[in-house]
Amino acid sequence: MERLRDLGADLSYSDPYVPSFPKMREHSFDLNSVPVTPETLAGHDAVVLLTDHTDFDYDLIRTHAPLVINTRGKFRDGGEKIVRA
Repeated sequence: MERLRDLGADLSYSDPYVPSFPKMREHSFDLNSVPVTPETLAGHDAVVLLTDHTDFDYDLIRTHAPLVINTRGKFRDGGEKIVRA
């Protein structure tokens, strides 16, 4: 996240269990969890799946995110905008 931020990326995250990004000794982000909606998904260049929460609507993510970096294997059938990582 720091590398992306340092390169100029605007970052956000969504986690139903972590409403605000926690303070850490070595890392600092002033971020609050954003809702997963069609508007927030479409407003990003990419969505990176880092956890597999049952609370997320993965069909909504697949439909509205312009690009999905799938680090959790959630989308097994892939697709042109799903990238396995």
